[in-house]
This record gives sequence, C-alpha cells and structure tokens, in this order.
Amino acid sequence: TNSGTATGFGGGKCLAVVQTVLVTQPTSTTNDWVDISGFTVTTGTLASTSSKCLVTVHAHVGQSTSQGIYLRLLRGSTVIYVGTGEAASNSSWNASMIGSYAGATSASIQSDTATFLDSPSSTSAQTYKVQWRTISGTVYLNKDSAGSYGKMPSSIMVMEIGA
Repeated sequence: TNSGTATGFGGGKCLAVVQTVLVTQPTSTTNDWVDISGFTVTTGTLASTSSKCLVTVHAHVGQSTSQGIYLRLLRGSTVIYVGTGEAASNSSWNASMIGSYAGATSASIQSDTATFLDSPSSTSAQTYKVQWRTISGTVYLNKDSAGSYGKMPSSIMVMEIGA
C-alpha cells in the first residue's frame, strides 16, 4: 500500500455552475432554425482561457403532427454540438437532439438530453442557447400539443471546469 499526499493537481475542479430552468411553454411553426425563447444561460467571466464548459441540456418537446422536432446547441451564434455527414442538401438538419414521432399521436411528448464539453478558449462570459425547427406543424417546449400530459420544466446547466 502506498501512502502520501498528492500535490500539483489543479485541473478538473468545478469552478462555477449556472443554470436556467424554463417553465414557460414556447411554441414554433417554422422549419428554419430559431431560438427557443428564454432557453439560454450565460456564464460569468471564465477563470482562464483553458477552462472548459460542461453544458447539459434537458428538454421536454411535443408537437402537433407526427413529424420531427430538431434541436441544436449554440455558444453565442456558433453551433457547437451537432451531427455531421448529411448530404449538402440536408446538412441544415444536422442537430444535437431530435424528437421524432412517426406514427405517434399529437399528444406525444419526449424528453431529450444532450451533454457537451465545450472549449471556448476565452475568459469572456459565454452564452449558451438552444434552437429548434420542425418539418411541419407546431412544436412545443414543456408540454404536448393537447396539454393532456401535464407541464414539465426544461433546463440548461453549465459547469466551468478548471484545466
């Protein structure tokens, strides 16, 4: 058995935590990427340019049709966590999360989660937000289209991790 005191370990500590919990029920009918109203969080000034930001998004999404709901994560105006590899004609549909209801009733609701370790390489405060789009119909946050399954909260949490 070895014993002793570890020294020189400064990285990996959680330096700050910020969170936004959204309980309102915003809606959208657009098939272009748009911000989800109020679904944003801003950090304080980061401790160093080597700090990482662990971003966790939890969203409850519902829709009025059996089409898909697409969500993506951004830092400021930069998309930071989406799939790639779609044909050029479909690349604008690359997303962080998707709610798909093929064959489901209009009262469906789905819980989506995304976690991403971001490297902003800056000491400036960072703003993270979620955008969404739909193929058709109306999409809802925090409820289903009929309101029959109750209301749920959604959240974005950011933890600054020291390097």
